[in-house]
Amino acid sequence: MKNNTGNRLLPLEMIGHSVNDIPTPALIVDLFALKSNIAAMQALVSGYGKALRPHVKTHKCSVVANLQMSAGAIGVTCATVGEAEAMAAAGVRDILIANQVVTPDKLERIVRILEISDAKFVVDSLYGINVAESVASKHGCVFEVLVEVNTGGNRCGVQSVEESVALVQRIRSSRSLRFGGIQAYYGGTCYIKDMAERERAVSVSDTGLGKVLDAIHQVIDIPRVSGAGTGNANFHLQNGLLTEIQAGSYVYLDTIYQVLAPEYKQALFVLSTVLSQPMGERVVLDAGLKSMGTEFSGPKLVRFPHLKDYTFSEEHLQWQTNQGPFPKIGEKVMLIPSHCCTTVNLHRRCFVVQDDKIVDVWEIDAF
Repeated sequence: MKNNTGNRLLPLEMIGHSVNDIPTPALIVDLFALKSNIAAMQALVSGYGKALRPHVKTHKCSVVANLQMSAGAIGVTCATVGEAEAMAAAGVRDILIANQVVTPDKLERIVRILEISDAKFVVDSLYGINVAESVASKHGCVFEVLVEVNTGGNRCGVQSVEESVALVQRIRSSRSLRFGGIQAYYGGTCYIKDMAERERAVSVSDTGLGKVLDAIHQVIDIPRVSGAGTGNANFHLQNGLLTEIQAGSYVYLDTIYQVLAPEYKQALFVLSTVLSQPMGERVVLDAGLKSMGTEFSGPKLVRFPHLKDYTFSEEHLQWQTNQGPFPKIGEKVMLIPSHCCTTVNLHRRCFVVQDDKIVDVWEIDAF
């Protein structure tokens, strides 16, 4: 497409055009489904009298974050300091970096975030506490930190009740640190397909967390207990230990969460063009490894679900099957990625659509 200067249309100039006018590969967001998902999760969490702090790693977009805040979220959860910087610049004033920050350069960036926003991060070691204390003391500020507890995920987090209490006590003794609560995220339970087994796994996780909380309550009040994802939020809410829910994938969904959380709508797609059909049973698209995350499984073709045998390369996605019908060369098709979170970060913007028309273009501005 050309504008009146002879150049290709800029993204914002495409508002009002058809989805089929979008150059591919491109990230597509269904506005109706997105708003429906935001409202549904907020209603679930608010119904239990808890707070929603959605994870922006899913969408990496300050516009979506502000939609979540407008719907009732108290703030956001971030995975990186870069995400936190983007959220603060966009006006979000309550930010949790749900990750350890253990290098002075990143801690210095958090100091600057604190000039415009309330930013917190997590610790799980004396090393992390000591380096945070050093940087905060240097700048005359106070870092609010949460102690991360391993509740079964076996990734980060302190490993025992005793260690949890010891780190809380160390934070209490510091003039440059403030105890902000407990981080207790175990994402693995989100992906258990059997609902009864998923509920049992969350119960086991929360039982261990309860022992930690009981011990820390003997020492100090706990301002917040933050955790949970889209697939296990309802069970954590029923158990009542978490005060904040960090779910993220519910806003967009993907092929995995269509099964795990079918109460939400598919809102994220990758638009792709058929480049070639060199054999009658092979269809080649222009959306490859550089367009969507593939670590969980393969994508789905929205209008051609019978095309199931796929192979990826950097710029191509091949489908091979002996069952038609097939999309034609030059035709644009919608793909549902297997993992929304590792698809969004491969794009610079998303095209927001309603009734097959482009209604807005949002930058992916948080990295």
